[in-house]
Amino acid sequence: MNQNMMKSGDNEMLEEYDFSNGKRGKYVSRFKKGSNVINLNPDVNEIFTDSASANNTLRSIAHIVRNEKDQNLLDRINSANQIASSKEEIDFFEQMKTLHLDLIQPRN
Repeated sequence: MNQNMMKSGDNEMLEEYDFSNGKRGKYVSRFKKGSNVINLNPDVNEIFTDSASANNTLRSIAHIVRNEKDQNLLDRINSANQIASSKEEIDFFEQMKTLHLDLIQPRN
């Protein structure tokens, strides 16, 4: 570190801290693998003060979005089924609906 900066700076760093042999970015790759850091804007940070509250809210929103997508797909399958003209088409769309329902609501 530049000696002039340490003397003329605002004294945040003590002189006994020596980073002259430090390697910049030494742990960056390890940090990227093990974490997913998201910076929240100050107004959002006032509401979500810890990761648990943010994660729980995001999980709830994800559940709503997933259900909405599932319902939209079911609506499209039902619409296609209503205009199906042959028994094969009707059977196909019924199988699609059953398969989709099994995927989103597994049987116990």
